[in-house]
Amino acid sequence: MFPVMVLGGLSILLYSFPPLLL
Repeated sequence: MFPVMVLGGLSILLYSFPPLLL
């Protein structure tokens, strides 16, 4: 279940912070 938690955290961070790279 580690990958699921990591993916969830990454998705939340991406949604929280705007895509500055793009």
